[in-house]
Amino acid sequence: MYKGCITKYKKNKSFEFRVRTIKKDKRYHSFDIEKILFSKVNNGFCTNILGEMQSDRSIMNPERGCVLGYDRYTSKYVLHMPKTVVTTNKTVNDLNCGIDPGIRTFLTVYSKNDVLEIGKNINYDKYFNKIDKLNTFFDVNDENKDKQSMKYKKAIGKIYDKINNKTKDMHFKVGKLLCQRYFVFCKKQNKKIKIGKFSIFLITNRVRLVIKNLGGVYSTVPRILLKMYQAN
Repeated sequence: MYKGCITKYKKNKSFEFRVRTIKKDKRYHSFDIEKILFSKVNNGFCTNILGEMQSDRSIMNPERGCVLGYDRYTSKYVLHMPKTVVTTNKTVNDLNCGIDPGIRTFLTVYSKNDVLEIGKNINYDKYFNKIDKLNTFFDVNDENKDKQSMKYKKAIGKIYDKINNKTKDMHFKVGKLLCQRYFVFCKKQNKKIKIGKFSIFLITNRVRLVIKNLGGVYSTVPRILLKMYQAN
């Protein structure tokens, strides 16, 4: 619960703990599961009580402790397992490009040889129309607002999840495409990407600002650059 505070203390030696009560209607809940609780024989944790678990991947004897997340709106559990990733050498490219973000077209990429239109006419309107219908419906039924608040949160949360998942998916795919096709990988400098002069502080600052105001839908280029920088 106080992991962030302990990390700040180790880095800055500032001993400040912010203690807050957890709301009952909080959407996401997380639980730390120690490595010793996982079975080495059966697939799962606490198998003496919960029994063997069905999963798409084996969760027997992980490398370290894991985090179990629960979403109240979808009633789903997600197990976050740390994994050692083996890095591979990248091909060096000497092409440069410019990126122009837009609304109708997600990104337009210009280079010396060609022009790419990525994500042309992405259909976000169907999600926004559903949000408007939900808001209208719950405004009309204002008498039972307290009883229907959880239904509204679940319904509206699922729609925003679809928007965010679609946007994140495009960010990762675009980042991979640009890395493979244009940007320069410097093998002698810890495999960093050469994308001109930029500040990670300014990028992360802008990400926080855009997400707060626009819900992360149009925070395009800074998030892509940040993901590519972190991945390498």
